[in-house]
Amino acid sequence: CMQVAYSQNAYIHVCGGDFANDDQCGTFLEIHKANGTPYYDEDTVLSDIKIVTPVTNGMHTTTLPLTYKGDLKRILCSYEETTIQVGSMV
Repeated sequence: CMQVAYSQNAYIHVCGGDFANDDQCGTFLEIHKANGTPYYDEDTVLSDIKIVTPVTNGMHTTTLPLTYKGDLKRILCSYEETTIQVGSMV
């Protein structure tokens, strides 16, 4: 996990009632890969967390999971290869 702080001066929608636990309803912090990858486009959500605080006065903190698309066996990381590794896949 990574702790992040955010500040927002606009309305944050928080779902309630029958939609309180709906993963498609609400406001989220999301991690995307700029320009995508050979396997996923830029719009693919690699990790996210639902914001459940409707009012934001000042800074708020939350933890953002660093698992790749929710897979506990894979984590998000950043690295560069100086040469192409033939036969490998990331």
